[in-house]
Amino acid sequence: LRSPEVILNCAQQCSKRCKGPSPSDCCNEHCAAGCTGPRAEDCLACRDFQDNGVCKDSCPGLHRYDPNLHQLVPNPHGKYSFGATCVKSCPRSYIISDYGACVRTCNDNTYEVEVGGIRKCAKCDGLCPKVCNGLGIGELANVLSINATNIGSFENCTKINGNIAIIHTSINGDQFTKTPKMDPAQLNVFKTVKEITGYLWIQTWPNTMSSLSPFENLEVVRGRTKRGSRSLVVAGLHITHLGLRSLREISDGDVFVSKNSELCYTDAKHWQKLFKSPHQTVSALRNDTCDKKCTADGCWGPGPSMCISCRDYKRDGSCVDSCNILEGEPRETAVNKTCIKCHPECQPMNGTATCSAPVCLPSAAKLILQNKTLCSCVKQFSERCLEEINICTA
Repeated sequence: LRSPEVILNCAQQCSKRCKGPSPSDCCNEHCAAGCTGPRAEDCLACRDFQDNGVCKDSCPGLHRYDPNLHQLVPNPHGKYSFGATCVKSCPRSYIISDYGACVRTCNDNTYEVEVGGIRKCAKCDGLCPKVCNGLGIGELANVLSINATNIGSFENCTKINGNIAIIHTSINGDQFTKTPKMDPAQLNVFKTVKEITGYLWIQTWPNTMSSLSPFENLEVVRGRTKRGSRSLVVAGLHITHLGLRSLREISDGDVFVSKNSELCYTDAKHWQKLFKSPHQTVSALRNDTCDKKCTADGCWGPGPSMCISCRDYKRDGSCVDSCNILEGEPRETAVNKTCIKCHPECQPMNGTATCSAPVCLPSAAKLILQNKTLCSCVKQFSERCLEEINICTA
C-alpha cells in the first residue's frame, strides 16, 4: 500500500518553500524546494548553483574589483560554473568559456585553444578553423550514423563538435529509409579532421581499406559525450592495422578494440599513454613487430610512418635514421629531433652544417666564416658579406 501524500502548507512569507507551516519554518531564498533549516546550506536542492554545499545565485567570480588599483584582479576564491555546481577547475575534456563556465563547445567567432595546459575559447583572428556539427548536434541531432546523404557536410572540417558513428547502414545503405550505399572514397573527407569532441564509433568498414587511413590526421578524441562509458570503439572490422598515426590524446572515456580478426599493431600499453583521466580503461588485443625506426612506444601499423615516436629523427611524418645535415639534398637542420629544410638562400657547406635554423640570417655568415673562404648566404646577403668581411663573392 502506498503511504498517504503529505501536503505542507507554507506560511505566506515563505514563497512556497518551507519545512513547516510556521513563518519561522521558511527556507532560504536560494532553495529550490524544501530544507532542513533557514540557511543556504540547509537546502534540499539549490535554485541556481551549489558551491561546496551552499546554495548561491551565482558562482564566485574569477575576478574582483580592487578599489586601490581601480582595476579587476584575479579572485583567489573564484570558481567556474559546471552545470549547477561551482568548481575550482573544469574537467579536462571541457573548455573554459570567456564568461567562466565549463562548456562543451565554443561560441560563434571563437575557437578552442590550449593555454598553459588549460583549454579556453579565444576570438578568431579573421576566419575561424572550420568546425562542423557531428552526430547529436545541430542538424545531425537526431541522426544515428554517418551515411552517403550527410558525409558531404564534413568537407574541409578540422574539428567535429559531437560524435562520429559508422555502422552497417553507413556503408551498405538502408532500403527502409532509402539511404544509398556509400562510395568508400567518400570517407576521405575525414582526412582534414584533427579533433572529435564526442566519441568515434566504427563497427563497419569497407573491405577495400586495410586501415582507418581517413582518420590518419586525427589528433584528439575528447569524449565529452560517450556511448555508455566508451569514447572510441573499433569492432568487427577486417583491417590489418589502425593507421591512426596522429592520435595523441583520448581525454575521457574507455577504448574498445575487439573482434577485428586480422588486426595487428595494437597493444593496451599504446592506448594507456593517450589517456588523460584516471579511470579510463582499454580492451585491445593483438600486436606485431614495428619498424626498427620506431621506439619501444610501438606503432599504429607497418612502416616508419606509423611509429608512435621515432628512435632517431622524423621527416615529413615518417621516421628516418638521420637528417641531411652534412650531406644529401636538401640540406637540413634538426629541431626537436625533426628534420627541417635549410632556408633556400643558404649555400650547402661541405664537412660542416649548412644551417642551425630554418632561416637565413646575415649574422650566420660571420659565424660560419672561420676560415674566411666561404659565405653561407650568397644571394640575399652578398652585399653585406662584401662590406663586413670583404672576401665573399656572388
